[in-house]
Amino acid sequence: MPDLKSISWKYEEINPISMIFPSNIAVIIYEKNWPHVPKTAVIQKATQGMTVEEKRVIRARAENMMAIAKVVIDAVSAEKQTD
Repeated sequence: MPDLKSISWKYEEINPISMIFPSNIAVIIYEKNWPHVPKTAVIQKATQGMTVEEKRVIRARAENMMAIAKVVIDAVSAEKQTD
Protein backbone atom coordinates (compact mmCIF):
# COMPACT_ATOMS: atom_id res chain seq x y z
CA MET A 1 0.00 0.00 0.00
CA PRO A 2 1.44 3.43 -0.94
CA ASP A 3 2.32 5.99 1.71
CA LEU A 4 -0.56 8.49 1.52
CA LYS A 5 1.47 11.31 2.99
CA SER A 6 3.90 11.16 0.09
CA ILE A 7 1.21 11.35 -2.61
CA SER A 8 -1.45 13.53 -0.99
CA TRP A 9 0.12 16.71 -2.38
CA LYS A 10 -0.83 15.62 -5.90
CA TYR A 11 -4.54 15.99 -5.27
CA GLU A 12 -6.55 19.12 -4.62
CA GLU A 13 -8.93 19.14 -1.71
CA ILE A 14 -12.60 18.75 -2.51
CA ASN A 15 -14.47 21.93 -1.75
CA PRO A 16 -18.10 21.24 -0.84
CA ILE A 17 -19.24 24.84 -1.40
CA SER A 18 -17.95 24.85 -4.97
CA MET A 19 -19.60 21.48 -5.55
CA ILE A 20 -23.00 22.81 -4.48
CA PHE A 21 -23.00 26.36 -5.84
CA PRO A 22 -21.94 27.84 -9.18
CA SER A 23 -18.48 29.46 -9.01
CA ASN A 24 -19.76 33.06 -8.98
CA ILE A 25 -22.01 32.30 -5.97
CA ALA A 26 -19.24 30.37 -4.22
CA VAL A 27 -16.91 33.39 -4.55
CA ILE A 28 -19.54 35.62 -2.93
CA ILE A 29 -19.94 33.16 -0.06
CA TYR A 30 -16.16 32.93 0.45
CA GLU A 31 -15.62 36.68 0.35
CA LYS A 32 -18.44 37.30 2.83
CA ASN A 33 -17.31 34.67 5.33
CA TRP A 34 -13.55 34.54 4.76
CA PRO A 35 -12.38 37.84 3.25
CA HIS A 36 -8.96 37.83 1.63
CA VAL A 37 -8.00 41.21 3.05
CA PRO A 38 -6.22 40.72 6.37
CA LYS A 39 -7.24 42.96 9.23
CA THR A 40 -4.48 45.42 10.09
CA ALA A 41 -5.27 45.29 13.81
CA VAL A 42 -4.78 41.50 13.88
CA ILE A 43 -1.39 41.82 12.19
CA GLN A 44 -0.34 44.68 14.48
CA LYS A 45 -1.28 42.61 17.54
CA ALA A 46 0.73 39.64 16.25
CA THR A 47 3.81 41.80 15.67
CA GLN A 48 3.54 43.80 18.89
CA GLY A 49 6.35 42.08 20.77
CA MET A 50 8.73 41.82 17.82
CA THR A 51 11.98 43.70 17.50
CA VAL A 52 12.55 46.31 14.80
CA GLU A 53 14.79 43.83 12.96
CA GLU A 54 12.10 41.10 13.02
CA LYS A 55 9.54 43.56 11.64
CA ARG A 56 12.01 44.60 8.92
CA VAL A 57 12.43 40.94 7.89
CA ILE A 58 8.64 40.43 7.79
CA ARG A 59 8.21 43.54 5.65
CA ALA A 60 10.96 42.41 3.27
CA ARG A 61 9.29 39.01 2.88
CA ALA A 62 5.90 40.63 2.22
CA GLU A 63 7.43 42.93 -0.39
CA ASN A 64 9.10 39.92 -2.02
CA MET A 65 5.78 38.06 -2.13
CA MET A 66 4.14 41.12 -3.75
CA ALA A 67 6.87 41.22 -6.39
CA ILE A 68 6.39 37.52 -7.17
CA ALA A 69 2.61 38.01 -7.35
CA LYS A 70 3.08 40.89 -9.81
CA VAL A 71 5.26 38.70 -12.06
CA VAL A 72 2.59 35.98 -12.04
CA ILE A 73 -0.19 38.49 -12.77
CA ASP A 74 1.82 40.03 -15.62
CA ALA A 75 2.57 36.58 -17.08
CA VAL A 76 -1.07 35.50 -16.95
CA SER A 77 -2.20 38.82 -18.43
CA ALA A 78 0.27 38.39 -21.29
CA GLU A 79 -1.07 34.86 -21.90
CA LYS A 80 -4.64 36.14 -22.17
CA GLN A 81 -3.59 38.76 -24.72
CA THR A 82 -1.83 36.19 -26.92
CA ASP A 83 -4.71 33.66 -26.81
